[in-house]
Amino acid sequence: HFFSKIRIIWVIYGISINYKHMKTKTHLPKLYITLAALTLFSCKPAPLTVADIQLPNIANGVYTGQAKNINEAFVRVTIENGRIVAFDIEKLDATPFGQKAKDSIRVRIIRQQTPYVDAVSGATEASNTLINAVVNAITKVSVHVP
Repeated sequence: HFFSKIRIIWVIYGISINYKHMKTKTHLPKLYITLAALTLFSCKPAPLTVADIQLPNIANGVYTGQAKNINEAFVRVTIENGRIVAFDIEKLDATPFGQKAKDSIRVRIIRQQTPYVDAVSGATEASNTLINAVVNAITKVSVHVP
């Protein structure tokens, strides 16, 4: 996700430019604003990992998973009697906006008994990274028991 990294760099760079300097070069403000806008809106959120998850077929235990896109997440999911009873986020490397997804996603997954919950507004990347980490943890152990 090259454009995502460029997007962050341009936003930081655009904010840190000295406004007085920009006024002396009339073409620079338009250039920085155009490049920042292009990079901000050219990226799509991390795609979700899609899997057929059958919680009743997963053995009791604690399972770990990770996912990485712009953000990185390490999670621990506890399954008991075919239900997600605990979901701990060991690590979430995300922006301050992304950090706000931690509690909401945890509660939603446990309450709805599926990793496929709605993303937190303003923290879509971090939400999708957490969801993918849970899916990765569960699908590593998912076996179809007759």
